[in-house]
Amino acid sequence: MKLSVNSKAQSLIRKLPVVAAFFICVYYVGTVMQGFSQDTTVVFNLGIGITAALSGLCFAMASNIEKNKAQKLRISYSGERFLHASIAFLIGSILKYAALELHTEDWATPIHWITNILALLFHTFAVPLFIWGVYDSHGGITITNNILWERLYDEKDWDNIA
Repeated sequence: MKLSVNSKAQSLIRKLPVVAAFFICVYYVGTVMQGFSQDTTVVFNLGIGITAALSGLCFAMASNIEKNKAQKLRISYSGERFLHASIAFLIGSILKYAALELHTEDWATPIHWITNILALLFHTFAVPLFIWGVYDSHGGITITNNILWERLYDEKDWDNIA
């Protein structure tokens, strides 16, 4: 028995989850980063781990693609996007952690003014880094997903389920 999926359904299956995941991440970034004193370093660190693993997987896959040089270059580029996202998450995590450590509710003394202003600056820089990491991750996922779907048809009997 041969499994068949028409091209419109396949396109929907191929693109909808990636786009939905992107908007879910953007929404999550917006809600999580609104709280100045909320500890989001766990989310940053999770992003670092996921994107670093995906980067390694992409580079490993690129080294194993021999037939199609264009796919090899695209997968390498995807690995670079994931690596860049990992770096953005790492720097954002450091800044957010510093902001949490510096922030105090006491504005009475000049030193507290300075530390609170620094904390606000660090938090302000951490937010776009997190968004940048999500954006780079989305680019890497889109490229990798598209190439995996293209490679799905490289083997003639991929859809023989019986």
